[in-house]
Amino acid sequence: MLKHWLSSDKGAQFSSFDGLKFDQFGKSIHFFSGEEEKLEERHIGIIGLDKKNANAIRQKLFSLSHPWAEKRIIDFGNLRNEDPSFAIQCLRELKAGGIIPILIGKNHLAGKILFEAFTPDQNVTNAVWIQEKLSYLKEDYWINLVNKSYSRINTLGILGSQAHFRHSHENELLKNIPFQEIRLGALRENINLAEPILRDADIASIDANALRHSEAPCQIIKSPNGFYGEELCHLSRYAGISDRLKGLSLTGFDLSEDKHNITTAILAQTIWYFIDGFINRKGDYPLKEQNLTEYLVDFKALDTKISFWKSTLSGRWWIQLPKEKTGEKNMLIACTYEDYLEATNEDIPERLIKVMDGLRR
Repeated sequence: MLKHWLSSDKGAQFSSFDGLKFDQFGKSIHFFSGEEEKLEERHIGIIGLDKKNANAIRQKLFSLSHPWAEKRIIDFGNLRNEDPSFAIQCLRELKAGGIIPILIGKNHLAGKILFEAFTPDQNVTNAVWIQEKLSYLKEDYWINLVNKSYSRINTLGILGSQAHFRHSHENELLKNIPFQEIRLGALRENINLAEPILRDADIASIDANALRHSEAPCQIIKSPNGFYGEELCHLSRYAGISDRLKGLSLTGFDLSEDKHNITTAILAQTIWYFIDGFINRKGDYPLKEQNLTEYLVDFKALDTKISFWKSTLSGRWWIQLPKEKTGEKNMLIACTYEDYLEATNEDIPERLIKVMDGLRR
């Protein structure tokens, strides 16, 4: 029962809540009452991992607009116990009810509990990390997780990393799994490169250190380089619009000294854009052939044909990996129209080659 794990802070308990207008976020969502909920009537659930930080972000989030006709957002309040592992069983219950959780808290272990909640036993998943450095790979948990004999990660997407933080041991670990990485500089030039990686994700973790310090002064790991706020909001919207994505965590900050509410505001806006993406999902995943147009590319040098598929619902593209590449049934992975154009010149993009090579492990 959810009330065993969650303690609800109803909107009326927040200062200025009563002054909100009917079309503002805080007056347009549902609040967990502690009673049993009909979860099928909701879609997105906001959950605080630590009360102080989560409530500060709520205060800003509630003041933003709620322009969407759908009103299927529920604020579940905060975990009764701030130990992140306490959330796993709660998240599994929410998953069973079809809820997509947004976890808010400074502890970066939220990415771990999100993974454990959504990939029980030996199931595999596609994970995306948005952060400046691969600090997760210093921990025994993730080291074991990406080991070949144990891995439950299908593919790992890394967005916004910075080359000067990469260590040799991280490169060695990443050889064990198919990963797709787009570094900060490339995304600053073309943020759209991240869309297919986030479209294939089951879970995503956003660390505040992905932002430059001037954008988020209260990030725990401070750095002069990183995304601007609007770029992170763009990435968050891509995560939300992914029909496949089942959970998001937002971590890596301490708002206790956020005097001007700069960090609080950008994190609230990051959540807002995730929800905006969710409301605008296209519904073309799982993929169905009646909603796809096939484009065959003949690789004469390899004496093989590769299928690309374009959705008639959204205009998005996928590449079909042949069985001999995966050892399983034909697999579709997200790509772009530009990837298709490269393939017509018999040149498969390096990003897709890495994934195909990794899937043959």
